[in-house]
Amino acid sequence: MHWFLFLILLIPAGLVFYQDLSSRSVLWYLFPLTAVLGFINSHLQTGSWKETLAYIFINSVFVLLQFVLLKLYFSLKNRDVTSKLINGKIGLGDLLFLLAACFFFSPFNFLLFYCSSLLFAISFHWLFNKVFKTNALAATVPLAGWMAIFLIVYIAFLQVTNNGLTKDDWILNYLLYT
Repeated sequence: MHWFLFLILLIPAGLVFYQDLSSRSVLWYLFPLTAVLGFINSHLQTGSWKETLAYIFINSVFVLLQFVLLKLYFSLKNRDVTSKLINGKIGLGDLLFLLAACFFFSPFNFLLFYCSSLLFAISFHWLFNKVFKTNALAATVPLAGWMAIFLIVYIAFLQVTNNGLTKDDWILNYLLYT
C-alpha cells in the first residue's frame, strides 16, 4: 500500500475503532471512505480496472454468502425466518466494514485477513475485558472496530515484509514450501 494512502487510512480506521468500542455505533461515511481508499490502492497495485473489480466482486460475494449462510443458520436454529440478523446478531457496521475491506485485497489475501481478523477480534476483546475489567457492552463484540485495527496491522505487516495486498504469491509460496 502506498504510504500516503496508509496514513490517510489511519484516520477512518482509528475512528471506526474508537466509535465502535465506545458506543457500538459508527458514522456511516467512514465505511465508503475506507472502501474508496482500498479501491484506489488496489487499482494502483494491480494496474488493471478489470482485475481490481474482479477482486472486489469475488470478495463481496464471499462476504454476502457468509451473511446468507449465517441468516439461514439462525433462521433454522430459531425456527423463525423473520429473525433479525442485522443489529440482532451482527451489527450493520460489522457487515459494512467487511464490505469496505473487500476493496483492499486479492481473494486469498482477503480470506486470510477475514479469518485472522475474526481471531484477533475475539482474542483482543476478551483480553481487553479482562485487563480493564469492563463488562459494560461486553455482551457484544465491537467487530468492526477490532477489524479496523487489524486492517492497519495486517497492511503494515504486508508492507514491512514487501508483500502486496493484491498479490497472492506470497501466501501460496508459504503454503507450498513450508
